[in-house]
Amino acid sequence: MGDEQMPVRTRLALHLIGGPWIIMGDLAGWDDARRADGSRLATFVVTPADVGRAVRWQARPGVLCDEWSGERRPVTAAEAKLGVLLDTSSATGLALSIHPR
Repeated sequence: MGDEQMPVRTRLALHLIGGPWIIMGDLAGWDDARRADGSRLATFVVTPADVGRAVRWQARPGVLCDEWSGERRPVTAAEAKLGVLLDTSSATGLALSIHPR
């Protein structure tokens, strides 16, 4: 089976367990045009030991998108300077992107 037929979370999980691995192909919506516009993608793992901890991503101002749910929200310059506070309420994997406004 090619990785294009695997769910996105499964494709990313390979990096977290026994990697490094290479993902052939892109996340849905992540073509050359998306990368060229200055968007950035990051994945995070919240381990059981990290649940409830304050963890921040040093992103930049723009529009933050949760790649799993599609939820989007603005990130101000002040929030970007402090770092975007990640959701550590449960042990899970996060895939977030930041896009220019």
